[in-house]
Amino acid sequence: RALDVLDAVIMALEHQGVLVWLDNHMLDTDWCCHRSDCNGLWYNSHFSEDDWVKAWSTLARRYRDVAAVVGAGLKNEPRSVCGGRSWGGQGAFCNA
Repeated sequence: RALDVLDAVIMALEHQGVLVWLDNHMLDTDWCCHRSDCNGLWYNSHFSEDDWVKAWSTLARRYRDVAAVVGAGLKNEPRSVCGGRSWGGQGAFCNA
């Protein structure tokens, strides 16, 4: 359902001539940004690095032919994290 909403928003913006920049600001649905929000990198204790790559792959495929989508911010405002496994889930928990 969330992607349906995003589709509708992007199509409405394209119809109005507005360019779209996709942005990964948060992994969890929450208000951004605080050092303790646990969303500082591309993974956390809830979402793996693989989840992040799959999400971006989905968006790239979905919007590759939409002229209004002109780019993407892979990870906006990197900052400290509360935990999560790095390096494809094989690394240690990170507490940067």
